[in-house]
Amino acid sequence: VRRELDVPVYGFLQGEDVFLDSLLDDYRDQAWELLSADVARLDACIAPSQYFADHMGKRLDVPREKLRLHPNGITLDGYSTADEPPVKPALGFLARLCPLKGLDLLVDAYLEVMKRGNHPELELRIAGGMTAEDESYVDEQKEKLRSAGFLDQASFHPNVDRDGKLAFLHDLTVFCVP
Repeated sequence: VRRELDVPVYGFLQGEDVFLDSLLDDYRDQAWELLSADVARLDACIAPSQYFADHMGKRLDVPREKLRLHPNGITLDGYSTADEPPVKPALGFLARLCPLKGLDLLVDAYLEVMKRGNHPELELRIAGGMTAEDESYVDEQKEKLRSAGFLDQASFHPNVDRDGKLAFLHDLTVFCVP
């Protein structure tokens, strides 16, 4: 690409560490070596946070001057704040429905809040991308809620479109992605 188009070539770094570190030892070491060699040939790398840039820079031996920061963001087009608070307080989660995003931590925290009894009307609303691979994990979270007697106060909305996400966020009291 660099030669044919005469442009610099950048790579994005976002979450590779967790995936690579989950591999078996032999494959993990080989994958880190391959990624490090590939990254060395790039003009620069882009990371979503200074923390991750520093972290991956050290792990991949990328000089600081070859690291760029570009935070993740969303467009607020079409989003508006609610004129009044929701009728029922709602704790919401919007991210991929997988362990890496901490859905299980939020479910555990919600159950702890509910066990204390100070907010009996609090609803738990969960939305986000879900693959077939995530289904058993989501079922585990639903089972925790069911066993504790709070599944009826929780709602799950997998794979919502942008309009669905805007409506979902509009009706939350608190948003949390642990």
